[in-house]
Amino acid sequence: MVGGSDGLFRYFENTGTPLIPIFTERTGIENPLDGEGVGGFSTATLADADGDGDFDLVSGMSTGTFTGFDNTGTAASPVFTLRSGEASPLFGLDAGLFSTATFADLGGDGDADLVSGVSTGKFAFFRAPEPGTAAMASAALLSLSILAKRRERRALR
Repeated sequence: MVGGSDGLFRYFENTGTPLIPIFTERTGIENPLDGEGVGGFSTATLADADGDGDFDLVSGMSTGTFTGFDNTGTAASPVFTLRSGEASPLFGLDAGLFSTATFADLGGDGDADLVSGVSTGKFAFFRAPEPGTAAMASAALLSLSILAKRRERRALR
């Protein structure tokens, strides 16, 4: 799944093997997000954002905000359903212009935090919520130099 400058999503399926992949674009009803868009410059990342064992899709946008699609189907036959407004755990998150999205456990606490590159060359970091809370909390812009300095300090210890 990839995003495009038109805001739409394109889906490519590996019709080869794990060792010799051949990616074939699926269009129309074969694309689980056919016709879905988020405005200009969508990005796409697949992750189990809600912890139910299948891949959901999170997209950054040119506005700096994020859109999420829950997989309400199965891992083998995904059906992506837009979660918008306050129903979305991404509601109110803003990384700055041209956000991207990826997930990593930066806090070392076992849950996936949202990391986004932004047009300034920095990163926005959104901690995953504690169980029972509604939305992602504490956002901080991190530059590569800050991350590098932290790594250097840890290496010296």
